[in-house]
Amino acid sequence: MKRSSLLSFVFATAMVFLLCPLVSAASSKSYTVKYSHSQPEDHFTNLALLEMKKYIEEKSQGRLQLELFPNGQLGGDRQLIESVQMGTLEMCNSVTASFSSSSKAAMLFDLPFLFTSDEDAYKILDSEIGQAIIDQINKEAKGFRVMTFGVSGLRHITNSARPIHVPSDLKGIKLRCMENPVHLDMFRALGANPTPMSIGEVYTALQQRTVDGQENPITNIYGYKFYEVQKYLSLTGHIYMPQLDIVSTKFWNSLPDDLKKILEEGELIRRDAQRKFAKEYDNKAIEAIKKTTAINELTPEEVKQFRDLCAPVYDKYKNNIGAELVDKVLKAIQ
Repeated sequence: MKRSSLLSFVFATAMVFLLCPLVSAASSKSYTVKYSHSQPEDHFTNLALLEMKKYIEEKSQGRLQLELFPNGQLGGDRQLIESVQMGTLEMCNSVTASFSSSSKAAMLFDLPFLFTSDEDAYKILDSEIGQAIIDQINKEAKGFRVMTFGVSGLRHITNSARPIHVPSDLKGIKLRCMENPVHLDMFRALGANPTPMSIGEVYTALQQRTVDGQENPITNIYGYKFYEVQKYLSLTGHIYMPQLDIVSTKFWNSLPDDLKKILEEGELIRRDAQRKFAKEYDNKAIEAIKKTTAINELTPEEVKQFRDLCAPVYDKYKNNIGAELVDKVLKAIQ
C-alpha cells in the first residue's frame, strides 16, 4: 500500500512538471488582430481604435496585438464582412445596413425617425435592449459575432433646391440615397424621387445636377465635401444607423478566456472614445459647413409630419425585422 501510494505521488509530480511548460506556453502565446475599416486615418473611427489598441496591448502585456488597416486597404465594406465571416480577417466594422443580408434584426436601424439624437440612441444601445439586439444579430449571423455598436450618426438631407422643413418640401427632388429597400420606401412616402448611387459617384452627380441632393451623416457630408456643391443642409435626422464592430467567430473561439475579456474591455474603451471624438468632429464639421451652406433644424412639430407619413414603412417591414423586437425598442424609446 505504501509503495503504491509512493508511486502515485511520483507519477502525479512528474505529470505536473511535464504539463507546466505546456500551460506556460499556452498562456504566453500571442495573437494578432487585423482590423480593417473604410474611414481615413484621421477619422474618429480610427482615432478610437488607436485607444483600443493601446489598452489591449498594454493590458495583455503584448499577447494581443491590434494591427489597423484604415482607408479600405483590404477592401470595401461588403468584402471586409465576408473576409471576417471566412476567418481570413479578424475584425472590421460597417454600418448596420451592410448586415441586412446576414441578419433581419440589423434592419431595425433602417426604420425612419427611430431616434431623435445620438444621446437618445446611446441610452437604448447601452441598455438590455441594445444587448438583446446584439444577441439576436449574433443568433442570425454566420461566421462573426458583434462586439459593440459604433458611431455613424443621424442622417440628414442636403440639396440645391430649397430648405427642407416639411415633407412637401421634398416633392420632386431627386435625392441620392443608399440602395436599401427601407430607405427607398421611406423617401417615396415622403414625396422625394430616391436614386440609389455609390457614394464615390455622389460629388460629381451633385456638381453636374444629375441629382438635386443626397442624405448622409454629418461626417460624410463634411468628409466627402458634399456641402461644396449644395446650397442647403436640413438637419432632418431621418435615420440613425450605428456601426457594428464584428469579430470572426473562428478567431474568437481560438482566444483564451482572459484575452477574450481584455478584447471586450478594449471594445468598450473604443466605443466611448469614438462617441467623444465623433461629437467633436461633428461640431467642427458644422462650423465649416455653415460658412458656405445654409443650415436649418426641424421643430418637433415638423419632425412629427415626417414620422406620421412613414407609418406605412413600419407596417411593411415590422414583421420581417421581428415584430416583438420592434415593439420592445419602441416601448423603450417612449
